Amino acid sequence: MFVNVFRSRDWFILGPLGLLAIGLGYWGFLACDPSRPCHVVSQADALFRAVGLLRLTGNYVLGADPWQLVVAQFAAPGLFLLGGAKLLLANLRRDVRVAMAHRARGHIIVCGLGDTGRSVVEGLVEAKRTAVAITLNADDANALACERLGVAVLAGDAAQARMLSLAGIARAEAVVMTTGSDAQNLEIGLRAGEMLEGGRNTVQLFAEMRSDWLRDILVGHRSAVLGSKSTELQLFNLYVNSARVLLNSPAFGRAFLQQWPRPHIVLAGFGSAGNDIARQAIESSFALPGVRLSVTVFDDKADVAQRLFKLRNAGLDGLADFTFNSCTFAIDDAAAWRGIESRLAKLRADMVVVTLSDDEDTLHTALQFRACLDRLGQLATPVFARLRQQHKLGEFMRQVESHPLLPDRLVSFGDMKQLTSPEVLLGPALDHLARATHAAYLETIPADDDSPAAVPWARLPQRYKSSNRVFADHIAVKLAAAGYKMATGDGPPAVLDDATIETLARAEHWRWCVEQWAADWRYGPKRDDVRRLHPLLRDWTDIPEEERKANRDLVRRIPAIAGKAGFTLARELVVPLHAPDVAERMLTEIGLGVTPILVVDPSDTVQIDRAKALVDSHRARLRLIWRGAQAMNDVEDRLTGDRALAGAIEGWIWPPD
Repeated sequence: MFVNVFRSRDWFILGPLGLLAIGLGYWGFLACDPSRPCHVVSQADALFRAVGLLRLTGNYVLGADPWQLVVAQFAAPGLFLLGGAKLLLANLRRDVRVAMAHRARGHIIVCGLGDTGRSVVEGLVEAKRTAVAITLNADDANALACERLGVAVLAGDAAQARMLSLAGIARAEAVVMTTGSDAQNLEIGLRAGEMLEGGRNTVQLFAEMRSDWLRDILVGHRSAVLGSKSTELQLFNLYVNSARVLLNSPAFGRAFLQQWPRPHIVLAGFGSAGNDIARQAIESSFALPGVRLSVTVFDDKADVAQRLFKLRNAGLDGLADFTFNSCTFAIDDAAAWRGIESRLAKLRADMVVVTLSDDEDTLHTALQFRACLDRLGQLATPVFARLRQQHKLGEFMRQVESHPLLPDRLVSFGDMKQLTSPEVLLGPALDHLARATHAAYLETIPADDDSPAAVPWARLPQRYKSSNRVFADHIAVKLAAAGYKMATGDGPPAVLDDATIETLARAEHWRWCVEQWAADWRYGPKRDDVRRLHPLLRDWTDIPEEERKANRDLVRRIPAIAGKAGFTLARELVVPLHAPDVAERMLTEIGLGVTPILVVDPSDTVQIDRAKALVDSHRARLRLIWRGAQAMNDVEDRLTGDRALAGAIEGWIWPPD
């Protein structure tokens, strides 16, 4: 108990003061005149009586008795009373917090106070939400930091029903499990689900899953339902969420304004974060017929990373072209960076993503890649740095490296504070489109459908939740292939013509095939869930017409899905101004409500003037062909004072082949 009350800093203050008070008493007794009652006959007697001052028995007078005794008779019991008062107040405060936790309503219970748990608690406090924490060690730094924020920290095992009950689980809004052990998180979640079964309150359960193998089993199982009527158990992984935030960000979209058949990503560091970025990029961002992603990996243990990746992602490895390069990112290793630069010169990277384990190493490496690309004349190729804790520093360096026409030269992502915020972790921020996708699906099936997917989102098996997420993340990719994009705002649902429906359906079938291939499914004339064989894993023209119709019916729901999520669909038409005859014909035939996307050579003043006129008349958008730094500076000079034209620039693209 006393260890819990008196922290290290308290002992550093109270301990020396207490020893000083007893020392003064000891000194005073030894110096006492033999005629006074304070006189002692031995040093042991002096020490015994000095300690006895704690009992408030001293009655020594200044002038008659040694001054040391006069001071000690008040200092020693005073410090004793101060410690007792602190003990009483600390226990009282803790008891009050436990009582408040037990009686709280609509609060969030956080189980485990590692880095993730502490970040979750801090986000809740910042959002003015009530939080209660359960941890095995109430004396570690994170637990003490949460206590200082006014959060009730309960010491105990969150897998025990008694602890969850003490934390007020029956009246909670959600339980977040971040113990650092996937098995323990699931154990707590399942125990919480049992306790809440049949209750009146619906409680959301969020379990952190760090292990790929366990997550893949739960997500891949056809009927693994972790939710119930009273609970919604969701799995979350900060690496996966970080990758989703990156791949769905505007900065990532601006890096791939061109639809190349072979887009190219450079990954520096290939741990869990790099693996998830590669996986989601293959399964979603570039899952289009005729498109094959190239991934160049730089890692200090490239051979090991390559073997592990192929072992864990056998199906994924065949869906993209991977090149692994061994290197070091040391600050003082100039030779290593010359080697990296020479390799960059031989490839055309659309972007570089740095995902090292340490934020400082990540930022330094990102800046080094930025310098290499600049020396190679690739000023418009963005560099993304995953910074878990030093997001503010990343934003500062982004401003340092930015240019008015190149805002994405250095971009940070993966901020722990953002990923564990209530809006992302507890809210539907990342799953807004996925939930809308499932809601639209439920509206199309019969009421008596008994398939595992014909249930509300809360009781949906993890496999179908994951599938909905991948479908939702791919909507923008499909739309871009068909000449559409999602825009925020209300509006009438778009009416898609047959040609657009066919393009979207082909793209969706291909995305589905990629998802299955990545999970090691292969073609077989008859479906076999054990051997992972499926008869539809073939080209679009080879599948039955009823299946093609099912895909068309699915993509017809995209306007409704977008509407449920607060988006509308906008039609776009890419117009190459550098090809005057083609551009003139396209602009003549452009339909009502279609936004022209102008591909402009910035070194051609005629094209710039033509673009300005179209921005004014058609609200056109611009994509500038990269012609080097001088052309960029010339464009900046021409745009001075023309805010409309400057605001219409989407980004830069490579020169057409």
